[in-house]
Amino acid sequence: MKTIMKFFLFCVFLTANASAVAHEAKAYLDASKEFEGMVAQSQSVGKMPRIEDKKVAGLIAVLSDSERFLKSPTYYVQDVDALMDICEKSKAAVMSYVLFDFRKIDPRSNQVALELSRLTEKNIQTFQGELEQLQPFQIRCMGKAIPLLNDFITGLPPHKFTEKRRAGFEQMRGGIMRDLTTILRDAYNPAYNESYRLKLLQAVSDSAPAYSSALQPASRRQLRDLAKSGSGQAGVPKDFNPYIEQISNALAGTDCVGLCGI
Repeated sequence: MKTIMKFFLFCVFLTANASAVAHEAKAYLDASKEFEGMVAQSQSVGKMPRIEDKKVAGLIAVLSDSERFLKSPTYYVQDVDALMDICEKSKAAVMSYVLFDFRKIDPRSNQVALELSRLTEKNIQTFQGELEQLQPFQIRCMGKAIPLLNDFITGLPPHKFTEKRRAGFEQMRGGIMRDLTTILRDAYNPAYNESYRLKLLQAVSDSAPAYSSALQPASRRQLRDLAKSGSGQAGVPKDFNPYIEQISNALAGTDCVGLCGI
């Protein structure tokens, strides 16, 4: 009888938790939709929503609320799609600032990469106030999702592990590597405010074990070298060192399952 009761209570808990996750995911997506409308309206006149506007600040606060959307709900493997929806919308908000005005770059130019690099650096400098809130959330969101993705992959029956799925996961792993490389380089770039750079490092250090678990050993070593290069680098404050050390230690892990093992 006790076993049945425990099972019943567990089922009730899972149902209630799934409802809470769905409710919070909808709230995030609704706020994201409203923000996207603001972005479209601002871009139509060659601008971006700025945090000095109270309505914009309120929406950015919602879209950056890790306590509400990442810590309060308990996410299980079955919730990974809802969480990934949040992460994707969060990244879209970040990239709307980072890539602002990218259409001005002529794709026929033989210096597209250089022009894009200059544009993104200029945009990050301009929109640090907005990115300082939005970007750490996005980093932590993927840090929350990766362990669920690892569990999903390891629990997937062989006949359901299709080539299409494999290709999708490999693409995701490559994206994680590129994103982390860019984030670490930005964190060490003295062209940006120290507070912005510190918040990037803090977010990465919080999520470093999860990110490390998604990467293959060679990629971990490459990122670890990049992370450690910040220690003592000109323009990198000494109070960054504890976070650099946490990131470096996490990237020293050798286990390779889930995304890593594909």
